[in-house]
Amino acid sequence: MTNALEEIQTLAKLYDGELRKRFGSDAVAAGGNLFLGKYYAASDKIFFGLNPGTYPFFKPGDRNPFIVNLPTDNGPWGNPSSPFTYWRNCTFFFSSSACLSSWIADATSTFLIPWRSRNLAELWRYRNLAEQIYKYSGALVRKMIEHHRAKTLIVVGVQSLHILALPDFLNFPLNDLTIAYHFDGTSCYSGPRRIYQWRKVAHQELVIYQVPHFSRASNRKALTDCALWLEEDILTRKG
Repeated sequence: MTNALEEIQTLAKLYDGELRKRFGSDAVAAGGNLFLGKYYAASDKIFFGLNPGTYPFFKPGDRNPFIVNLPTDNGPWGNPSSPFTYWRNCTFFFSSSACLSSWIADATSTFLIPWRSRNLAELWRYRNLAEQIYKYSGALVRKMIEHHRAKTLIVVGVQSLHILALPDFLNFPLNDLTIAYHFDGTSCYSGPRRIYQWRKVAHQELVIYQVPHFSRASNRKALTDCALWLEEDILTRKG
């Protein structure tokens, strides 16, 4: 794991340096965050959030680094009292099943796009920068999959799954490879954006599970239904 971790850290720092050289430090002043967990290449599964967002206290003129170190804790799960809605909902999701909680415990927790921006719409205001960030992010994702000899990916949110399918990332036809699609339309929180949607996709040696985005998905029944579906499918595969 040590050599793999050093390789991905070096690659990420190289890409961040290239962005600063080409676009200026102001373009990536918000910095970035490579990991949200303490493990790397310890198992064959990776948990992908979309991006780290910006610090709540980030202000114009601030300069933040691109962080590549592993945190001391693992993942956005295991934090029921977190001030962040995402972390609380993620904790509820994985703790709703003892088997699921045990299964995710040693997963690498990371981001599809590790450079910080308030949202992707803000990032795409600067098209050339966004295109290069997507290229570098996709290269990091592919290297992580290689390091883990990954068999299972979990991605958070519909948008994350669509990004993972892009040519800059894994380049696969999403609808053609979808095995299962579920949508909880009974909840008053579902809404037109289909927050409570989950899906299973098979691509080459990978099984990809898309779960609801925990920043928006607070309906406990829908999250529990998805967690039970995920648990059953994972246990069936392992069995």
